[in-house]
Amino acid sequence: MREDDFDVDIDDDFLDNPPNLKPLPSLKSYKWELGDIPESLTENEKAPRMVRSVGVRFGEFGKVHDFFCDDDEDIMVDDPVVAECPGKGVMLGWVAKEPIRFDNSEIKLRLKRIQRMASDADVDQYEHLMAQQERALMKTKEHVARLNLDMQILNVEYTLDMRKAIVYFASENRVDFRNLLKELVHDLRAKVELRQIGVRDQAKMKGGIGPCGEELCCSRHIKRFHAVNIKMAKDQNLSLKPTRVSGMCGRLKCCLQYENDAYRSLIKGTPHVGQKVKCSKGCGRVSDVDVLRQFVVVQFEDGHVSRVDVKDLFRDGKKTEKYEHKNEKMVATTDQGELLQQIEKAKEDRGANDKSQEVPEKPQSADVESENQEEKKS
Repeated sequence: MREDDFDVDIDDDFLDNPPNLKPLPSLKSYKWELGDIPESLTENEKAPRMVRSVGVRFGEFGKVHDFFCDDDEDIMVDDPVVAECPGKGVMLGWVAKEPIRFDNSEIKLRLKRIQRMASDADVDQYEHLMAQQERALMKTKEHVARLNLDMQILNVEYTLDMRKAIVYFASENRVDFRNLLKELVHDLRAKVELRQIGVRDQAKMKGGIGPCGEELCCSRHIKRFHAVNIKMAKDQNLSLKPTRVSGMCGRLKCCLQYENDAYRSLIKGTPHVGQKVKCSKGCGRVSDVDVLRQFVVVQFEDGHVSRVDVKDLFRDGKKTEKYEHKNEKMVATTDQGELLQQIEKAKEDRGANDKSQEVPEKPQSADVESENQEEKKS
């Protein structure tokens, strides 16, 4: 760059009478010795940082969310609080889990804080919202019927400040609800959000009585849906008919997951149907299994059938292994050392039988060897 690029025209009056400019403050510096450094500056980053959290449920069937709360707040279960519900907005909720204190230095949870304890005015506002939600639900159903939309309106939920309304609906097909959204914004006088939910959430909102005669688990105590598969019904030896393993929502029953861990742990030490076993009464084949009571029905080689406890098949301190028998493969209940001896003995017997069946080669005569050598030379 050239020096002409930096030429600036400065007024002579400015040079004669410069303004009173305040000097910049000087930075303070300290000379620290290693032993004079305060402990607060050398504090370990992994020092325990105790925090207090509480679980809050929004709505009657809502999920429980965790929030930070102050130590000086006296919070008890079922106390109303005002907090920001994730994905919805500021709402009134009730404490569902007692406050707990824990070290957040390693977990590093990032939770929102409870805004305040609910006052009488907040509770009155919530009761007013309940009446407005019923009115909004009826209006929404009228608009859906008039527009002939293939959707089922389940619930309408307002935030505490009534600036946002969430409409829950269910539909098997894709729905164009743009015209419905315009009319709802005009009638409800709030920001409207339409959310499509699945059949499980639909059954949770509606409630009802299950095939067992009790209230639906999802609407009574289940706060989060877990994965359920047909293998759980097979492990519990249940009927696989859709009417027996399906719930009110048409999906697999949530109760299949309750005892799944117990069944899986018991099945590991129990033989399956058709497996050959050995016990004090002899050898036989398993015809039936009762996993919970831990016994099997064995059909022995002589034809009689008897019930045998699993502990009689798999004794304490014994290891179950499969070994090669002369005629068949069966499950042995012998000690590990004895089992290895039987395996080695069986291998030796089989090797001796193979050697005895081998045909020794006949030695060739001298005339045959000379003829072979002449043929190679020619």
